[in-house]
Amino acid sequence: CGRFLADCYGPFMKSIKNEFRRDSQRLEERDKVVFFKLVWFFSQWWRMSLSSRRNGDDKNEEAIGRLIITMDVFTFNLVLNAIDTFFQQKKHTRLAQTAALYSEMLHLLHSMYTSNDNTEHEMAMGLIDRLFYHGQDALDRLPKLLSWWTPGTYTREYLCDLRSEEHTSELQSRQY
Repeated sequence: CGRFLADCYGPFMKSIKNEFRRDSQRLEERDKVVFFKLVWFFSQWWRMSLSSRRNGDDKNEEAIGRLIITMDVFTFNLVLNAIDTFFQQKKHTRLAQTAALYSEMLHLLHSMYTSNDNTEHEMAMGLIDRLFYHGQDALDRLPKLLSWWTPGTYTREYLCDLRSEEHTSELQSRQY
């Protein structure tokens, strides 16, 4: 994971995001789902390896810099639009996976916001402002996701992801 993150993640994600931006004909139906799973996996891997960073492993400190390429307004909008689309199309498994990615992205955004690196902190401030606030109104996707949850349709893991989003959003709103 570390080697892929160091050598391939940035160029690969940049290339894929450009294909999505251009709405390329080369994209297949499931490419968005695969893209979401990759971003989710590496975001979660980075977050879970936090304990090794706390133990002085400097190599992992570089990981957040490589993950930042997927932390932009375009990617957030891609994820949020996919959430709405998957709900409307009743693709519950894809919705749950996309909500899990959204949760990981919020965790990463929180890490950027609390970072000692001023660039990461300012990037997080800009993203928070663009994603969650429009003028004086607070915009949050979480209430919509919670209202969609129904027992027997979604997994318990999905509910845990929503709870994790709630906790991360609460932390960000207190600090912002």
